[in-house]
Amino acid sequence: MAKDSNCSSASSTPVHLQTAPCVPTLSGVSLDCSSGSALAVWSGSGGPDQYYVSAVDSQGGVLSCNNTQTLSCTVWGLHCGRTYTFSVTAAQGQCTSSASNTLQSQTAPCPAQAIQTTIDCHNSTAIVSWTPGVGAVSHSALLQSSDGHTYICNSTTSSCSVTNLPCGQIYSVKVAALGQSCSSVNSTGSPVSTAPCAPQNVSASVNCSSNSATVLWQSSQGATYYFVTATSSNGQTTNCTSTSTSCSLPPLVCGQNYTITVMAKDSNCTSASSTPVHLQTGSCRPENLTAQVLCANQTVALDWSDAPGALQYMVTVSGDQGLLQNFSATASALSVSLPCGQSYIVIVQGQNQHCISQRSAPVLFRAGPCVPSGLVVVQTSCDSAGAVLSWTSSAGADVYVVNGWNRDGHTLSVLTSLSNISLPKLYCSQEYNLTVSASNQQCNSTPSLPAVLQTGPCSAAAVSAVLDCVSGLAVMSWQPSNGTALYTASLLDSSGSSHSCVGVGSQCNISGLTCGKNYSASVSVLSNQCNLTTTLPNSLQTAPCVPVNISVTSVCANNSAVVVWNQSQGAISYYVYAVSSNGNVSCQSTSPSCILTHLTCGSTYSARVVAMGNSCSSAPSPPVVISSVPCQPTNVSVNVQCANGTAVLSWAPQTGVVQYLATALSYTSGPFYCQTNRTTCTLQGLQCNTVYNFTVQTSNGACDSSYSSTVTGGGVPCPPASFRVVPSVLIGQSQLLRAYWSPVNCPDSSYLLDVSGSIQGDSQSLFEITSYWINRTYFETPVPCSSTYSASVRAQNSGGTSTPSTMVTGTSVPCPPLSVTFTGSNFSAVVSWNSSLFATAYHVYQNSSHGWIQLCNTSQLFCSVTNVSSSSIMVTASNSAGEGAGTMDVYVLSARRKRDLSEIEMGEWSSPWPQFTVEATSDTLRLEWARVEGAEFYSLLIQEQSSSSEPITLTVRGEVSVISKLKPATTYCISISARSFYSPGNYSEPQCVQTKALR
Repeated sequence: MAKDSNCSSASSTPVHLQTAPCVPTLSGVSLDCSSGSALAVWSGSGGPDQYYVSAVDSQGGVLSCNNTQTLSCTVWGLHCGRTYTFSVTAAQGQCTSSASNTLQSQTAPCPAQAIQTTIDCHNSTAIVSWTPGVGAVSHSALLQSSDGHTYICNSTTSSCSVTNLPCGQIYSVKVAALGQSCSSVNSTGSPVSTAPCAPQNVSASVNCSSNSATVLWQSSQGATYYFVTATSSNGQTTNCTSTSTSCSLPPLVCGQNYTITVMAKDSNCTSASSTPVHLQTGSCRPENLTAQVLCANQTVALDWSDAPGALQYMVTVSGDQGLLQNFSATASALSVSLPCGQSYIVIVQGQNQHCISQRSAPVLFRAGPCVPSGLVVVQTSCDSAGAVLSWTSSAGADVYVVNGWNRDGHTLSVLTSLSNISLPKLYCSQEYNLTVSASNQQCNSTPSLPAVLQTGPCSAAAVSAVLDCVSGLAVMSWQPSNGTALYTASLLDSSGSSHSCVGVGSQCNISGLTCGKNYSASVSVLSNQCNLTTTLPNSLQTAPCVPVNISVTSVCANNSAVVVWNQSQGAISYYVYAVSSNGNVSCQSTSPSCILTHLTCGSTYSARVVAMGNSCSSAPSPPVVISSVPCQPTNVSVNVQCANGTAVLSWAPQTGVVQYLATALSYTSGPFYCQTNRTTCTLQGLQCNTVYNFTVQTSNGACDSSYSSTVTGGGVPCPPASFRVVPSVLIGQSQLLRAYWSPVNCPDSSYLLDVSGSIQGDSQSLFEITSYWINRTYFETPVPCSSTYSASVRAQNSGGTSTPSTMVTGTSVPCPPLSVTFTGSNFSAVVSWNSSLFATAYHVYQNSSHGWIQLCNTSQLFCSVTNVSSSSIMVTASNSAGEGAGTMDVYVLSARRKRDLSEIEMGEWSSPWPQFTVEATSDTLRLEWARVEGAEFYSLLIQEQSSSSEPITLTVRGEVSVISKLKPATTYCISISARSFYSPGNYSEPQCVQTKALR
């Protein structure tokens, strides 16, 4: 009210002021162990708009809830094993109370992890271990057997044990973590089993003939299989396993007393042994039987090892001519007389009061052979220098030994299995005495009566023939004998043609041999008694003849070449090799043709043929030239010109090529060809809306290469040559864009407009607008205000889609200015506003009976007006795209007192920088500062530190501001300025703070 000395005015229009809400009192927190939630209850006053409950765990994690209706709220998603600190704050409008008192609550412990149970098979103890659950005070382990019994152990550590568990049971294992007020859910471990029970009523029986045993018993609880052990009196053991209640032991050691036990087993444990039973095996069979023939008196001495358990022995001897004799002995040796010349088999068996043992291993022996008789010697032909000796066969003889000697001391000993033998290696011109003895494995007979032999004259010895493959010269050599005067060496081929040389020493040379021939080599000697010829057993082969008439046929299909030539005499195989600068190839063949494969494309080879013999090779044939298949083109590219229906193909050059063939083929037209000897070619007559497959092939005149890799191209239309975007009318706060383009010269084409951009400079607020495919050459689409955009258009037909046209960029009209403030009276006032992104000018209008009248046009953020009502004000922003929608939401402040204006001149008021504090969450910043004397409002600049976007400008009335919709884990820099409506203050130095990360 206004007053003077007499009167008071009427009250002004009331203005409401809301104070900050009172701090609530947190009275209790109720924890629900099963759901992991907590109910917070508090008391408060003053009717705030909203309460916020915060629960901070011991690891810094934050959970929250809010409520506007009641004084309680449930916080969900509490983690197990953590202590949470709860507090509550109240919010009213832009103000938030301080946090209430705090209460702590402990959640249920986390379940135990990594449950492991081990069984001590010997004392039936189960040891359960685990990784303790977070927040657990102790743990309880429960084992339940397959017969329903339950066993429990508790521990404050990470393990506990249960003793004296019954045998043969399967136990399930569970562990629960126990907290101060809650328990975790049970953690389940793998089932475990105690050791099986020991088998009962064990019995055993033995088969005397085989010394094998069968063991029987009753089944044991918990057993999956059984293990039987038989231990002999000397400590040897034999085992068998079985899944049933019987088991067959393998043959036991003879002559032993066995102790037999049975154990039951499962996958982890073994039971105690059963009560032992005893078993006696039969007598052992005799071993190590030997028979030693005593040749002098025709007897055999038998001997063997003592058989355990045997009281006496039975000996059986049988001969190959029907003799059968039986002997008995109480000792392990026996001597028997037997006829000469026969083979015998002897066996021995041991015997006791229970069994007769198995037969010993039979031993085969032979008596000594009889003495040979009827020895006859006959001299062979003169040139053999030997004789043939024969005699009557002796019974029992395996081989015969012929012994001979002469007066010069030369002796011979020849072994034969026949009753005659040829003696070719006697010394020539010598007299020999010869005898024969019969022999087998045991004995030699005495020698027969001797026979006398006179040998013939000596012949050439150590005859050899060596061929020099290069010169074709044969060197004949021999070892001359005493008394021999003249030697003749000869080479004879299959046609009867011969070559010879004469020598008086030890060699001579033969020349003029024909290639590819096999020669028989011999050396003859002439003496007074005989004319003896020595012939080599192996023929002498000359080198094969050089291959002739070489021809080559290229096989284009697989890039190979067939080389053909005439058969070379004396050749058994051929080797063909071809040499080029790109590598060498070769092949081998036993016929007069060969295929050279894997030729390198585009190469020229020089090929030769070599004939191969057993020991010599021919000289290489004259060379022939091979041209391989040209290489297929590489790096093929195509440029289709839609406008004139042509396609220009290009490729990398290849060596050895005389011509290139380019082909274009589609499903509806073609093919189209062009030939050239260059590396580019133009195909004409292509259709605009057709896709073609392009290939290139090379040719060297004889062969064509394979086709190059297919390159796909087609009559894809070109993008429109001209394209423009015109900003148009407003649609609400958005602006309509009109796009125009020129038609493409390609039938049946349609068009697609693409517009994309960002809204108000925010890299996270993007838009993308795409038209449908249309046949006309224009399209309209709205874009948000204060946005940057990029637009392009594409053309399409059945041949494909063109590349985008030239990109057109632009900026839409500014959005309406915010925070418009009318300060003053209807007579004189200042209109101010926040900046609008991309605005270059601002316009203030008055609504009158004649429509909207512009009051001012400025690039500043304020304007002075007179005689204007705040209810008729509208502010707009404009740029090169036009003028945006207007703001009619005006905030009205009363005029300043005149003395204030006198104290602070407009443009000269300088405010101090407010000192502010910041509280950050993941998406909001709460700023608070002390009031600055004389400030009517405050301006904030908020800039993302790592972004180049425009800063956010906010106008705040009061000393608290909450900035929302921010990015988590992002640093923002904030400056503040205290301002009046007549003079702006300076901004403070930026203070940077980071929002919290999401959890």
